[in-house]
Amino acid sequence: MSDNATHIVTITGYNSDGEGVARLENGRVVFVRGAARDDVLEVSLVKERSGVARAEIVRILTSSPYRKEADCAFYPECGGCDYRHISYEEELFAKLQCVNDALKRIGGLATQVNQGAQVEQILHTGQINGYRIEPLTTKVTRFLVRRAVAPVLESYKLSPSVTSGSPGPSSVF
Repeated sequence: MSDNATHIVTITGYNSDGEGVARLENGRVVFVRGAARDDVLEVSLVKERSGVARAEIVRILTSSPYRKEADCAFYPECGGCDYRHISYEEELFAKLQCVNDALKRIGGLATQVNQGAQVEQILHTGQINGYRIEPLTTKVTRFLVRRAVAPVLESYKLSPSVTSGSPGPSSVF
């Protein structure tokens, strides 16, 4: 890192990992884990590469209307969910943006109306919790923790058929 300065950024969207995307004063793209679209944040850079930086939130200056209190005690450490801090409607927006970005960047297809492929809606079952039928690791008792493994007692995402079937969040033990 070139300095320990903080930066003020406005989150404009999401990347494919669910991180908020913003631009620094010099135009450089910065990814911020735990950010929501329209957040105004004070951030500190934690990693820099050519053209892209990663930052952590120092403080939220203006909270996004899409932000909510995470409803899981293991978020964000467990790594099983990227969107527990935003509304479900905003999660669908982020997933739609991810698909359209992939069509444009990876597939080389324009996403403007009448100029190419564009997905207009993410379909969902209305089931916000309990839809994941397989945990992110081979052991049901552990979840991926951003490149490490840690025990998790419950998961809102796992289907009760994978675990004990207890009400509420799925119990992993």
